Amino acid sequence: MFKPLHSYNMKRKYAATALLFLLLLVIVTNIYFIYIVVDEKTSKSNEPAKETTVELDRQKAQSAKEHQNQNFQNKDGHKMTRKYYKHQNASIIAAQQILLLTQKLPSHYLELNEQHREILHRIFYDLTPSSELSSSDVKQLTDQWVTNEEIVPESAPLLGSVLKSICNSKILKARSGRGLGTQLKILLTLEGNMTAIFKPQWYPREQIIEGPVYAGKDRHNAEVAAFHLGLILGFRKIPLAVGRKINLHREVMPVADHELLETFHQEGNNTCFDGICAYCGPHDPICAKQDILEGSLILWLPNKVKLRKIRHPWQRVYKDGKRAKWEADEKFCDYVKSQDIRKIGGLTTLLDLVDASIFDFLIDNGDRHHFEIFEKQRSTMIVMLDNGKSFGNPAIDHIDILAPLYQCCILRRTTYERLLLYTGGTLSIALEKSLQWSHISPVLTEKHLLALDRRLKIILGAISLCLQKRDENHLPPVLL
Repeated sequence: MFKPLHSYNMKRKYAATALLFLLLLVIVTNIYFIYIVVDEKTSKSNEPAKETTVELDRQKAQSAKEHQNQNFQNKDGHKMTRKYYKHQNASIIAAQQILLLTQKLPSHYLELNEQHREILHRIFYDLTPSSELSSSDVKQLTDQWVTNEEIVPESAPLLGSVLKSICNSKILKARSGRGLGTQLKILLTLEGNMTAIFKPQWYPREQIIEGPVYAGKDRHNAEVAAFHLGLILGFRKIPLAVGRKINLHREVMPVADHELLETFHQEGNNTCFDGICAYCGPHDPICAKQDILEGSLILWLPNKVKLRKIRHPWQRVYKDGKRAKWEADEKFCDYVKSQDIRKIGGLTTLLDLVDASIFDFLIDNGDRHHFEIFEKQRSTMIVMLDNGKSFGNPAIDHIDILAPLYQCCILRRTTYERLLLYTGGTLSIALEKSLQWSHISPVLTEKHLLALDRRLKIILGAISLCLQKRDENHLPPVLL
């Protein structure tokens, strides 16, 4: 007998429903796998430097250890109470947020900006030696350049001639660098009564400095690169620095004072000395190649300028397993504005510190434990001295150097606009071209140059974080 017609129709209906369900399952599965593949490719293309992630992991491990020890210290060395524990990862959390926003930067932050060419043309014109200057002319000119707002003027057509003269000036006196920091250096008096600090070369260009951001000895080439980068970014608060190769036997030893001369000795065919400083000694001399020692000459400021040294609010603790208050408290800037900065120069000084943090992050200088301003002057311009602990490891980005920026969330509009000129990978190209005028070129390796472009994106990510905070919390403008 035949089955009822309605039973046959029901089976067809069930079969069609099952097929439809199976089809939907296949479609959903395919869409899921396509999403996974695309997301994986996007993640790889926007992935931060592996070493940046490693640095964050190291900071997390350190933070966990600190939490177990419950032994935080503030900048005065006092233990911090338990109320700060909830903020102990403030710098790490900020770094993670910044890296995330760096991967989502607007297109105009990534595009090549052609407007920088005019600025570079003016800088390169100034760097080109145009005439021979006597040492006395150089001394008079560089003294005139220094004002309450800058060390090198925006327009300095004789800059190249000045730098060339400093490289060739005769050394009249050489003294130990006693009292000029913890690192080995020589205080030189040049023709024309110019004073300069000589920092010797300790490392070959390609050597990577391992360890914390302040590890290792001063890098002489970092001083030269920092000066040129300051010109490019409009931070003209950095003393003139040139590379120079000095014959120790002919140029230094005959004019050295007794204290310095006693530290010289021979190791085979090489002339060596260990100088006078906190970390100096016979156990760790610097040796020339025979008699020739490469280094950097940093021109000292005029005698009329007296500097006042001030502890940096965002100074590091310099002790393993311990954190400074600013690393733990995301609202540390409120404390700075109410205490430290108000006594010095207020908003102007704070903006200078933010500028300095951007500059230091680019060059990887995490050792600015103090800053200098002009003594007994109305100006509160921060002089960016001592950039030797820079360009140590091009693979690591110490984002916490930017703490003044992402904690205070204020920035000069002129600084922001200058940064935007060098998007799209042009910052590294600009600095490489500028350094071609140096007497010790090539000054930086390609890895260090390319790190500048990566770090510029991270800075823009930090600015994006500030803009996001402003919009969410109805805060005052970020750009001033």
